[in-house]
Amino acid sequence: ERIKLFTQSNRDAMALSLLVFGLLASHTSALTDTTVEQRIDINETAPSLLSVRAESQSSESIDEQSGYSGVDLQNFLSALKQSVSEPSAECKTDPLPNFGNARQGESYCCPHVNSNFAMEQEAARLNIGKPKSGKGAIVILAQNKKHKVYYRDCHAMLKKNLDLLYKNYNDKQKDDIIILHEGDFGPEDQEKIINGRKEVSFMTLEGENWAQHPASGIGDNDCCWAGVEGIGYRKMMRWYAIRIWHAMKAKGYKYVARFDDDSYLLSEIPYNMFGFMEHFGVNYGYRNIARETGLIWPRPDQYNAFIRDYSQMKLNGSAGWLLDTCEQKTSVLDFTRENCGEQYGFYNNFFIANIDRFLEDDVQDFLGHLDDSGNIFVNRWNDLIIQSTTVQLLLKKENTFHFTGWSYAHNSGFNSSLHYGILQVGKFNENPVKHYYEVMDRDMDWSIEEHAHMLYMNNGILTLSNPGPEKCCSSKASGFWPHTANSGIMTPNPMIC
Repeated sequence: ERIKLFTQSNRDAMALSLLVFGLLASHTSALTDTTVEQRIDINETAPSLLSVRAESQSSESIDEQSGYSGVDLQNFLSALKQSVSEPSAECKTDPLPNFGNARQGESYCCPHVNSNFAMEQEAARLNIGKPKSGKGAIVILAQNKKHKVYYRDCHAMLKKNLDLLYKNYNDKQKDDIIILHEGDFGPEDQEKIINGRKEVSFMTLEGENWAQHPASGIGDNDCCWAGVEGIGYRKMMRWYAIRIWHAMKAKGYKYVARFDDDSYLLSEIPYNMFGFMEHFGVNYGYRNIARETGLIWPRPDQYNAFIRDYSQMKLNGSAGWLLDTCEQKTSVLDFTRENCGEQYGFYNNFFIANIDRFLEDDVQDFLGHLDDSGNIFVNRWNDLIIQSTTVQLLLKKENTFHFTGWSYAHNSGFNSSLHYGILQVGKFNENPVKHYYEVMDRDMDWSIEEHAHMLYMNNGILTLSNPGPEKCCSSKASGFWPHTANSGIMTPNPMIC
């Protein structure tokens, strides 16, 4: 449909686009799986939704609510509602905690076991502002060059990230934003990015904050390390798993939130995030779940075994709430891939945390033990599984929160489509389909039709996800990676939800 809008003078561009779309069509057809009941297939539920906004098609009626031609929102919303499955007997359903006037008679179901939209409603009603006990900062690790694998314009991505972050949050909240980099942003580059926004500053990652650890005795990327990622990627993993807490505390912050340069805030957050943490006593918050895998290192159970050994050695066998998604929950010895499935992880391209809690002795002992093992570099034990384990092993579950109120997207890969990641509509949006159309068209510039096979209703939340969330609550180890087995995509996550 987009190609039809090209003018006659752009024939060369059209030919190239046709080639690319042909490749995309063959790629996405390999990813389609029609066996899942909760899959929302736009082709079946509402064929008219496949039309795109086209001003040239003036003869078609324009839906007043959505601004799109050929869209019947009411019918599609009805179809979506019929497609939502009620929580099954296999899915844990508990009453939500009591949080004041905004409480609702909801129940939650995996994967949103730490969510409570009533808390977010309460925060919006109270118009919670900045925390009084200490300030917070948003950090974004960015590059000022073309991506080595995807050749995407990282400078343009960072600009888009900041524009959306300010539009939907920081124009009002005015929180500090720190752009982390390896020294590739010069003074002129920094001035262009800041663009008069005084809350934005830059920080070069260097010294111990950007170092291999241990410095020797673990080989190198050429001979001995698992995975295909380079040393820079592994330094990034160590920064977010180990070093960020010390570095941000040294800069005077009590709270820190992460946005990747390919993360996009797509709707308003109607409260201050750091004030939310203080008001409700939250020590760690996240936006999405990712079920990790152990298959990238030589022994699938190697990471789980490391955690079991540490717990028996230092924690008297305590498992915290690591076993919540496992079948057997007798002791930490039950923390196996066979019993628990893939790591129930926090998709931490966005996270928010109380720095002081992560600097307490129990967390620092665990992180130090893991850091000294060298497995971040040798076996690619990444910040996602390390943060997820730290929280579930040592932090209280009631002080952990899953945000679901605001819309968010993260996309690893080419910018032209959802390559690997998620776009999820937040609960504050009263018309989720209209909002989905708007952000797909206005903010992401993605084709509705091309992404139809990736659209799900995930526990009542409209979700665009690749890999899909079919088994996000499974306690069984997956035998393959959904949507990726024959696509040529190498990924450490079987599912995102």
